[in-house]
Amino acid sequence: MLVFLLKKVIDTLPTLCALCVHREGQQLTTTTMTTITQEQCDTLAKCHQLITTGYDDDWHELYLDPADASITLTLQSIADLKNNDWNEASGFCEEAHEGCAVLYWETVQGSKGDERASLTVVDFGQFRAIYR
Repeated sequence: MLVFLLKKVIDTLPTLCALCVHREGQQLTTTTMTTITQEQCDTLAKCHQLITTGYDDDWHELYLDPADASITLTLQSIADLKNNDWNEASGFCEEAHEGCAVLYWETVQGSKGDERASLTVVDFGQFRAIYR
């Protein structure tokens, strides 16, 4: 019986993880989180190259695909991310590239004990993609 229950939980886990709750006014709604496309991954790579090096010519060297573990999707707004209460963060740089707002931190530590890393955020409208 336990094996059957565990299998059911494991089978439904991707669906549960794909659901994201956000607030619209006072009403809570459940929305299926969008997955990032290869075209959006390419835009994210170009934006990261441009903001870190000043050039986007070599963006192909930073190949990102939708299954890349270094990409996180969020429904947080750009304003929320700018005002995030990071444990430690360098000042951020804000630009626009290919019609998308882009934020970049050279070093960010999300919470005490986390590894410090650079962070690039690209606003795709429906969601923000974060590359770490």
